[in-house]
Amino acid sequence: MQLILDLLTTEDGHIAAVRPTKAPTKHIPVFSSVNDIEYKDEFRLPRIDNFPFVVSLKSIYQLLYHQELEVLYYGKPAKV
Repeated sequence: MQLILDLLTTEDGHIAAVRPTKAPTKHIPVFSSVNDIEYKDEFRLPRIDNFPFVVSLKSIYQLLYHQELEVLYYGKPAKV
């Protein structure tokens, strides 16, 4: 999570020397796929999927920079 947030502090994807006080005007693209909360496999209990991680990342970004993180969703259940 920290590494991704560090990468999101710059427009070109290079980690900044210090954390900026405000978000850059644009950030590197963030893609997410398989946006389900959980899935069932051979394990007896449902497993947490990718979407809770994305929600956490967006929440932390919002708290730090008071700006919404733009995420491009692909795969099920996204229509794209």
